[in-house]
Amino acid sequence: MTMHSTIYQISTEPIAENDYVNIDRIVAGENASISYVCENSEDGRKFDIRFLLEHILPKAMFTPTDENALSYNGGFAIWRKSYFDNIKAISARAYPCKRDEMERTNRTTEKSHYQSAWR
Repeated sequence: MTMHSTIYQISTEPIAENDYVNIDRIVAGENASISYVCENSEDGRKFDIRFLLEHILPKAMFTPTDENALSYNGGFAIWRKSYFDNIKAISARAYPCKRDEMERTNRTTEKSHYQSAWR
């Protein structure tokens, strides 16, 4: 299976151009391999940063500081909660029987726990 992706280099500090990720600095890690890496042009880099900001990252969480950098504005905890709530809602619509089963199991477990606490 072949998969193509874009690697975004993220840091808490500005990244000097000579420290940008390139073919010599990428390590695949365990159970992963990289068959090839293409260098990105300056225009391609600017496009990728704009695409990341406008289509991938949560809205208003980042602000462009220039064509090559973004600044984090905060809000990750709120975004994470809404993201997981959305996944749960999608899952519940996709698997309604599982949701009902989980709710019955939770009610039974709570009832048993409550009864055993009073014995």
